[in-house]
Amino acid sequence: MSKVTAKGQCLKCGRTFERVAYRRKRSECDAFKEWGEEKKNLNVCSACYRKEGDAMAQERASIQNLPELNGTEKQVEWAKKIRNFFVVNITNLYGKQSSMYEQMLEILPYAVEASVWIEYRNKSATNILVSLQRERRKERRRNS
Repeated sequence: MSKVTAKGQCLKCGRTFERVAYRRKRSECDAFKEWGEEKKNLNVCSACYRKEGDAMAQERASIQNLPELNGTEKQVEWAKKIRNFFVVNITNLYGKQSSMYEQMLEILPYAVEASVWIEYRNKSATNILVSLQRERRKERRRNS
């Protein structure tokens, strides 16, 4: 196993940063370094990439009119990432014309507790949907 460090310049903030990778062969390390440094493919630092991802997630949430989550500030921030990942996975797996997508849209307004999203973080998107539906049915029974 060989370690390679390639340097890049962020096009967004201008910082110089390093990206570390591990490859099986020295030739693969050399190819990675050439790809990153000489061909200028390392052009966004991790901080800017993270900010860009957070901004896209917020945009997605506002487009779909997702409700605000309840919990502490850190819980809400973490749960929003989990929820947005869930929405993207359901959309990519089943498409917007599927019954699973419709079921997701029906259940999202009721899944407002950050702790629930955090609890389900290690489940697949389909299993999260089933669990949220089960929770909603239990809540309906209690309220009736």
